[in-house]
Amino acid sequence: MALIPIDQVGQVGIVKETSPWQLPPNVWSDGNNIKTDEGSIKKTPGYAEVMKTCPVAPYHIIQLTLGEPEFWIVAGLAAIYAYDNTSSSTLLNGALNDSATTVTVDSTTGFETAGTITIGAENITYTGKTSTTFTTCTRGADSTSAAAHDDDSTVTRATKWYNVTRSSGAYTATADENWTSTIIGGVLVLTNNFDKPQYWALSDGIPLSSTLMQDLSNWPSLTLLNGALNDSATTVTVDSTEDFPTSGTVTIGTEDITYTGKTDTTFTGCTRGANSTSAAAHDDDAPVFVNVFCKSMRAFRSFLVALNIKRGGVSYPRVVKWSTEAGIQGVPSSWNETTSTVDAGEYELADTKGDILDGLQLRDTFMIYKEDATYSMSFVGTPFIFSFRQLSPTIGAISKNCVAEFDGGHAIFGKGNFYINDGQRLKPILPQKLKEYVFTTIDGAQINKCFVAADYGRTEILFCFTADGALTNHPNKAIVWNYITNTFTIRDLPDLAHIGYGNVGNPTTSTTWASTTTSWAGTTGPWTMSYDLQDKVLLFADPANTKLYRDGSGNREDTADMVSYIERTGLTMNGQGQPDHTTVKRISSIWPKMSISGSDSINVYLGTQMSTEGGISWNAPVSFDPNTQSKVSVRGTGKLYAVRFESTTDMNWELDGYSIEVDNVGKRGSRSY
Repeated sequence: MALIPIDQVGQVGIVKETSPWQLPPNVWSDGNNIKTDEGSIKKTPGYAEVMKTCPVAPYHIIQLTLGEPEFWIVAGLAAIYAYDNTSSSTLLNGALNDSATTVTVDSTTGFETAGTITIGAENITYTGKTSTTFTTCTRGADSTSAAAHDDDSTVTRATKWYNVTRSSGAYTATADENWTSTIIGGVLVLTNNFDKPQYWALSDGIPLSSTLMQDLSNWPSLTLLNGALNDSATTVTVDSTEDFPTSGTVTIGTEDITYTGKTDTTFTGCTRGANSTSAAAHDDDAPVFVNVFCKSMRAFRSFLVALNIKRGGVSYPRVVKWSTEAGIQGVPSSWNETTSTVDAGEYELADTKGDILDGLQLRDTFMIYKEDATYSMSFVGTPFIFSFRQLSPTIGAISKNCVAEFDGGHAIFGKGNFYINDGQRLKPILPQKLKEYVFTTIDGAQINKCFVAADYGRTEILFCFTADGALTNHPNKAIVWNYITNTFTIRDLPDLAHIGYGNVGNPTTSTTWASTTTSWAGTTGPWTMSYDLQDKVLLFADPANTKLYRDGSGNREDTADMVSYIERTGLTMNGQGQPDHTTVKRISSIWPKMSISGSDSINVYLGTQMSTEGGISWNAPVSFDPNTQSKVSVRGTGKLYAVRFESTTDMNWELDGYSIEVDNVGKRGSRSY
């Protein structure tokens, strides 16, 4: 009887492209909700709800940090909210009675000019502030009771969620055509291909919670009537038609007007009162609008780049449009590509038939991803401003939001594989069998909802997709690629529309040493006096449940226990530790080298088979607690054997390796290789 050690079990991860019996013993055949870490296998951390009472079903999230305050922007289909992620507080400077309308504190830095504060159990609204006072206060707000408070009582900001939807009304985004976002010079810009691009204004470099989203200034969509217009004219004269398509629809007041042609200053062949609106007379200088949308908008250098343009209902899916350069805390002053005095422009990537889906900066170039090709866009200055070069005539992205930057390159969720773009070439990274798993598992009807997220703290890229038959409309699976170790694992997701990355507070306000059940090794983030995690982590957006989750919180999937397992089949090592397909082996014990949190146990399975083509016969699971046990007593006989480690409860675990007690029986039984 020999004890065969298997170490460095996290060195490679899961490999599906090779028959299990041909793999080295430390490689895994299958698994879910696990990760590799420094040669070990660990259970994937859980996630828990944060920023509770999310007021909108979240479809897109991004953090905007410019000092204090710090905001998460949460975009729904019809509305956008800002969540104040800071925890500003101060102290009362003097005792406060239950009727005072001025509250004196040590400092009001970090508080809005108007808002709500909390002292003890009382909420107090205020309409103004000085450096040390909140003024014009209303006591006992929000159904709380006015009360007296002692000197040095803590005063905190009560308001967290702010509706920053544009003043003109709701958005018209859809689940199939989600938002993209970018930040240029400290200004947040969002677009969804159905509404004019939106931006969030700044004041002294800090976004104000009282500031609403606005239509992107100077976006090409407006001219003025040149002369009054009656209710029957079929030619509309304006100041300029340069930003308008050759045919389409314009809007004046509440009237839509379709046109079939244009000159420099007129729309011709007009049909009045289109789209069930009413024809009407309009005054000279009345605004004339055309709806101009784009699939994606990203920042590059000091430019904004709009991709896949739609003007007046007419699509230009292969057009790239860029603005003039924007200043710090400002937006571009022009998008007019016909004026030689500005550096705005347009270019059509017509080499392939595919639509442009998205783009992203990569070092000093901008990468553009079509359905079927990839291009680089480089700044060359006047008169051309940008040059374009095709990197691949066949490889592109599968959808927008399917590219993430990492370590000097791009990770791309493409059609048929995952790729790395180093700026010069695109390289596939999925092993064959894992590639087959992804593209046979993915729900073809939900491809446009795939996305990619980067977790820089863990050096991981998540390629997120909807599994076929999962009965969900959003990605519920991720292939996780560690770009440092080049290992792949698989994890479940809670039906997500998007993932953000940034600072997220702990789901609980405070956890003491005594109350925590997580081991030191299993804890992420720093330990402080109150165990308040503020490291950058992933933030999950679950629109179906109107929830936001902090990844890396606890060991559960929100309120449900997580099933986590790692499995290796096709082990052939004999009693001498050598690969051997012919000898029948007897397995009598497994010696895991692992640690777990709490008092729960992990389930260990042994499987055997007599041929490579025969099915695996799995033993019933054996409970194993590494805190009190050193081995798992199992019994099995076969030419090939398998092991599986699984947890189904609220626990954390790490597997560094294991040993198997093997004895050779002989060369009896069938053979099929």
